[in-house]
Amino acid sequence: MTDAIEDLAVLRERSDVLLQQVTGAQERVRPVQAADASGQVTVRLDADGRLESVQVGFTWDRTLTAAELPAAVLEAVAQARIEQVEQYGEAIRAIEDEPEPRARPARTDTPMMDAFRERVEARGGGTDAARELTEEILLDARAGLDEANRLLDEHAGRRFQARSTSGHVTATALGNGEVDAIELDTSWVPRAHPANLGREITEAMLAAAQRARREGLSAVLQATKLADIARMAVGDTTTPEGDRR
Repeated sequence: MTDAIEDLAVLRERSDVLLQQVTGAQERVRPVQAADASGQVTVRLDADGRLESVQVGFTWDRTLTAAELPAAVLEAVAQARIEQVEQYGEAIRAIEDEPEPRARPARTDTPMMDAFRERVEARGGGTDAARELTEEILLDARAGLDEANRLLDEHAGRRFQARSTSGHVTATALGNGEVDAIELDTSWVPRAHPANLGREITEAMLAAAQRARREGLSAVLQATKLADIARMAVGDTTTPEGDRR
């Protein structure tokens, strides 16, 4: 048993060091701006990889057709994501060359431990109560995994559409919030000012991504047993918005 405990302690320390390194790399990632191959469409992503803006050049229609414009936007987004991944890779390599951070001490005063102790005491305390509660938590975790897997199957392939304020642009996002299709009102595009083109494309893409985050798989998973256990681990007792259970 002692060897197992020591192995777990080593694993915890290595995991904490890795977590610090990954977090440090993420903090070094900056907003990026990239263009499509024509140079007429430019997008900007924030440090978390979310879309900030789409800009369409004043001479875009000399190199692109209205039908090609949506693909150019998605190409610019893809290029920006590539550049951000490269940033992250460079940050990881730089961190690997730096002195390794020390593992932080294990805490025994975490919200989860406090909640666990309170629940054990409520059952009369002692080893039997602790073992019984642990078994219940493990059963809930297994049930939560089963529930999450079921939801993954049910929601796989779901897509979420949203339109710009004027309705001239429609964007479709996957469940992870990433836009993979854009439709333009072809009768509006030729007479639209490039600034309005960029603004409405941005509006539609942000609205589709927001809807995916609000109604997609990640939102559904927040109401599972697994999410309840995760919230308990950080001491969050609030109920997810929209949860009616």
